[in-house]
Amino acid sequence: MFGMSDPSQVIDQINRYRAEGRLEIAEVMAQELSMLLQHDKDRDFDRDAILVRSYRQLAGILQERERWREAASAVKQLIKSRVRHMKRAKKEGFDDLGAAAASHAAADEILFGQIFIGQGKSGKAVKRFGIAIKLDGDDLEPFILRLEAVESAKGNLKKQDKNARALAKRIESAGPVNRLDGVMVLQPREHGPKSDALRLITAMTRFIAPNSGLNETTRTRLTVCQKALESQIQSIESGEQAANARLAAAVEKLQPSMDYHSYSGS
Repeated sequence: MFGMSDPSQVIDQINRYRAEGRLEIAEVMAQELSMLLQHDKDRDFDRDAILVRSYRQLAGILQERERWREAASAVKQLIKSRVRHMKRAKKEGFDDLGAAAASHAAADEILFGQIFIGQGKSGKAVKRFGIAIKLDGDDLEPFILRLEAVESAKGNLKKQDKNARALAKRIESAGPVNRLDGVMVLQPREHGPKSDALRLITAMTRFIAPNSGLNETTRTRLTVCQKALESQIQSIESGEQAANARLAAAVEKLQPSMDYHSYSGS
């Protein structure tokens, strides 16, 4: 395969093909790269990390193509390879992977859950989304997906008040809405996962409906969250709220607390 002397280049090429919508060739490349690295028993630590990335690409591509059985097989290989790689990292003294590793692991579990959704296995999907939440509680997506999986399978959210309140709590502590690349998002931690605020609002519109199956107290709490998001979006669009609150706060910290010229002249 072209570029196999540097498999990281192959990963970059797969990314480009996916971005361009050329999923068939991206799949072939990810499949070949994964198999080649899998059979390389002498691969070093860096190539071992690329194997994980390659399986992650393959599973994502197959999910996009709705090839559910193959996607499920690929994501199982992904998780197995990632767990093995993390054990190797610890053994070889790479202890600085921390939050990034947890974020990747959570994203893998979300992908696994989405594949289960595609297979019509909502119960298994709910479990995977729950694992994702435990791995990275800053990501709002699995909170939403967990409720949507139940909603899709049962037609309502009966007995889901605890999970719905967990979503509300996460939104309440997620910080302000920001506009990033033209999209209104919540991003609980810097460089962490982003959630589309409009998607959250749309989902909560269903969750707070009287026939959703949630009790009144839970629906009221979600309604408050929804209205708060809507209010912030309106404030950003009108210019009353900073489009990027984190950046605005950082700039404000750079401002001198005292006017130097006034001080020196006194």
